[in-house]
Amino acid sequence: MDADALPSLPTPDRRGLALAVLVATVLLAGCGFLAGDGPDLPDGETAAEQYEDLDAYRATFVTEFTVGNETNRTEGEVVARPGTGQFYQEIYNSSRQDTAVVVSNGTVTWRYNESKNEATRLSIDGRSQFDYQRNQIRRLVNRAESNDESGGPRLPIAPILPTAQTSEEGQTLDAGPVTVEYEGIETAAGRDAHVISMNATGSAFEQTMYLDTEWFVQLRGKSTMMINGQRMETVYRLEDVEFNPNVGSEQFTFEPPDSATIVDGTGDTVDRTVYETRTDLVADVEIAVPKPTLPEEFELQRAEHTMGLGFESVSLQYTSDVAIIGVTKQNVTVDRTEDDAETVEIGNRTGTYIRFGPQAVVSWDCAGNSYTVSGDSTRENLLSVAESIECK
Repeated sequence: MDADALPSLPTPDRRGLALAVLVATVLLAGCGFLAGDGPDLPDGETAAEQYEDLDAYRATFVTEFTVGNETNRTEGEVVARPGTGQFYQEIYNSSRQDTAVVVSNGTVTWRYNESKNEATRLSIDGRSQFDYQRNQIRRLVNRAESNDESGGPRLPIAPILPTAQTSEEGQTLDAGPVTVEYEGIETAAGRDAHVISMNATGSAFEQTMYLDTEWFVQLRGKSTMMINGQRMETVYRLEDVEFNPNVGSEQFTFEPPDSATIVDGTGDTVDRTVYETRTDLVADVEIAVPKPTLPEEFELQRAEHTMGLGFESVSLQYTSDVAIIGVTKQNVTVDRTEDDAETVEIGNRTGTYIRFGPQAVVSWDCAGNSYTVSGDSTRENLLSVAESIECK
């Protein structure tokens, strides 16, 4: 196996087999058994704050990704500071013949391919990655906490981690909402863990996640799904976990070997600016910024302007306790001839709707621009937001 094919730290992505890679990267696992009594599952905001308060953790991990009868196993070591975006990860296959090292100081990431003696330098926003992970924890725990035995009100469960099923014509269809349930406390990686299960309509998708009861780091997980008739299973577990170890800043510093080939992947031709409010974004750019109408439980988390590589775009990201919706406009049109996309009417415009694993996307073109509304919310929510956006 080439080291470039080895998995990296958890990041979201969207298409076909990329869905399976996504699920592989977000699962963390170990062996467990029923542990009995333990701390109650808190609300999502408390869980996210506990994760944010974690200074660092160190662990080894094992990933097993099975498609049909073929299993791909990788192992590695990770040291991370969630609140800063700093991390160190060493990844290797079971024979230890191919190794990749990924190191980030929270601003710059180096990926070193040992077999090629090649080091790639990338620019990242470490804080944004942390904010994404924090919000993932908050939404997931809120969904699970709403299923407690107190008899309290249940949150409406929108598709959070759905999968796809195949019709007789071979088109990919939405498998329906995912039910999120809290299963209690078990042991994972030698620690108490809150167990949260997710099941798609018709059992097309099943996932179980184990979150550390103190720090809400994912310790263990397993998922199975069907994508276009192909069964896929992912198991990921952490081992030898140590929380708040004494980690120096040198852990997150990387100097390429003198003989290494250096690849500049910083994307210097792209200028990206993040804003706290839509008003700030509107005041700073010439391109017209969409003004969508969202359900009242959503609030703006960030606004962004990107310029370069022959296009300009603006994007708005909104979050609720249980979902994310993003709105993006680009000053270019795109090809929308996807075989598995559904044609939808968006007011007096025609667009497409398609689901890629945990994300659904509504897309359309208007006045020489392309628009997308995406997220892990319901189909109805996304289409309603799309219809609220003016064409200009």
